[in-house]
Amino acid sequence: MTIAFAHPQTSAKPALLSGIAAGTIVLTQAGARAIETLKSGDKIITRDHGLQPLRRRIASTPDAPQVHFAAGAMGEHDAITLAATTRVLIRIPMVKALLGTPEAFALAGDLVNGTTIRITPDVAPLQMFHLLLDRAEILRAAEMEVESLDPDCAQIDAETQAALHRLLPTVPQLTGYASTGRPCLLRQEARLFSPIL
Repeated sequence: MTIAFAHPQTSAKPALLSGIAAGTIVLTQAGARAIETLKSGDKIITRDHGLQPLRRRIASTPDAPQVHFAAGAMGEHDAITLAATTRVLIRIPMVKALLGTPEAFALAGDLVNGTTIRITPDVAPLQMFHLLLDRAEILRAAEMEVESLDPDCAQIDAETQAALHRLLPTVPQLTGYASTGRPCLLRQEARLFSPIL
C-alpha cells in the first residue's frame, strides 16, 4: 500500500502534520485525561523526565492521512488514531536485533499493515491535537508511547516555528529544544516491523 504524506526525512517544505486525535486519553499528574481537556500548566507524565508542564495544546486538522491503531496492535494499549507523521515508539526484540538499540521511533503512517494498523476513511477526519512541552518528550496516549510535538524537528518549517514562538513568548528559543534521543526508522526499515505488529 502506498501512502502519500509529507515524510519528515524527505519533505522539501514540511509543516505541522503530526497529532493525536480528539478523545485520546493522556496520562497526567491528575490522572487519565482526554487530550482536548488539557490546559497549559497541566503536568504530563513523560517517559524520560517525569512530570512536565504542558506549555500549549494546539488544535489542527492536518493534511496528513490519519492512521488508526486497533487496541493491542503494538502491545498493551487502547485503540488510538494518530496523524500519519506522528512518531510512535517501538520496543520489540527485533528492533535490538536489527539496529542494536532497544527502541526506536517510526512514523505512524510507515507502520500501516492494512489490518490492525490502517488508514482511516477521508470522509470525516478527526480533529488532532499537539502537545507542546519544554522539549520533545515520550508520553502515554491511550497507553501507547508517542512523541510530543518537537519544535526543533524536521516536521516544523520556519513559518510554523515562528508562529509557535509567538504563542509561547516565555519559553526559551525553540531551536534549543532537545530531541528524545531515539533513532527514527526510515520508511523501508519500518516496513520490516509492520507485518509483525
